[in-house]
Amino acid sequence: MPADIGITDAETWLHFAGTCGLKGVGKQLVDNVAFAGYANGTLTAHGTLTLALDSGFDYLRSERTLGELRDAIASRYGVAPRLAFATAAEGETLKQRSHRQRDEQQNVAEETFMNHPDVRQLMQQHGARLVPDSIRPYEE
Repeated sequence: MPADIGITDAETWLHFAGTCGLKGVGKQLVDNVAFAGYANGTLTAHGTLTLALDSGFDYLRSERTLGELRDAIASRYGVAPRLAFATAAEGETLKQRSHRQRDEQQNVAEETFMNHPDVRQLMQQHGARLVPDSIRPYEE
């Protein structure tokens, strides 16, 4: 029986996508696909990794980028699965997750800043106003 590639759920896919080392259009493809499923293969064939790609990103799916993706998977897991694509997925893409996490960090930074006692005092006593989009999360 062929080896399991290890990408059997959305979380594992997102970890792979974030650490696979692809660059250029191959990286754009990986950033914009979501995990849709993995079906184990038979004695004579490897499994099929099904990924969801919004139709607006079909231009990223070329023989070259698919080859790069298969090579990256084979490099990590020792086997390259067949790749299939669906148009809808329940999970999020790496790009969607990055945007969501960035927005969450931004909201926390703004809330923390606005709730600081010194900031509240400046606003109440001196009429200080916040410049929109001037607060940024602290990045270590």
